[in-house]
Amino acid sequence: MNFTSGQRISNRDEDFIINDAIHNSTGWILRVEGISELVKGKRFVFDTRIDNEIKGLNPIDTRLIADTDYGYRKTKLFIENQMRNGVQQTNNCCPQSGV
Repeated sequence: MNFTSGQRISNRDEDFIINDAIHNSTGWILRVEGISELVKGKRFVFDTRIDNEIKGLNPIDTRLIADTDYGYRKTKLFIENQMRNGVQQTNNCCPQSGV
């Protein structure tokens, strides 16, 4: 199996996104970041010689589920969570005026 940056994979019953894939003579070294709940935001390195059950996630197999809550509450919570986790906030955004 070939691997590429940006590809989503499943290993050890968790989902990851590949940040860097290095091919060598014996397999692949994958630098990944967790995207499923237990490993979200954590970084790992997998060697395909050791972790030989890595599976690529196919976007065609994605199943969409309708949000049946009143006012699309689950969808709104999901989007808000993604926005909050995706933006780096800092208190140093505005320079202070000198005295």
